[in-house]
Amino acid sequence: GTIPSEIGLLSQIDLVLTLHQNQITGSIPSEVGQLSQIEKLTLHRNKLSEPIPSEIGRLKTMKELHLNWNKISGYIPTEIGLLSQLNYLSLTQNYLRGSIPSEIGLMSQVSNLDLSRNKLSGSIPLEISLLINISELKVHGNIKLLGSIPDNICKLEGIIEADKNTVDCECCVCC
Repeated sequence: GTIPSEIGLLSQIDLVLTLHQNQITGSIPSEVGQLSQIEKLTLHRNKLSEPIPSEIGRLKTMKELHLNWNKISGYIPTEIGLLSQLNYLSLTQNYLRGSIPSEIGLMSQVSNLDLSRNKLSGSIPLEISLLINISELKVHGNIKLLGSIPDNICKLEGIIEADKNTVDCECCVCC
């Protein structure tokens, strides 16, 4: 099945909405932006295939967003940077393309950021250096992603995974 647009009627839902591993197809409806109290949204391991709606940026209390292992296409919306309370973001194993938006640097609380195994391209934005709480950064498996991981990120204690043949990184674990 699909996620109905009526999901927005659950605006009073607190904390967690888990719909992972349910063979859900189609898109994440824009009405998901009405879940104003949600802290964790888990939609991984489904068959979602449309772009991430820009309304995702309305989820100001969101701490964890799991959209990994789907077939999500399109670009990472710039509005993702509005998720200032987010500490975990996994978009791995999708069909996301284009560049990593510079607004990702606005997610000052993020500790785990997994953008691996997509079709991302272009340069890693300099704003990634603003992620001073990062403990796990994964960008490997994006063969057209170029640039470097900033030195200050390398100095933080954590795991950084990137393709060393396209990304300049002194501290990366290659994959």
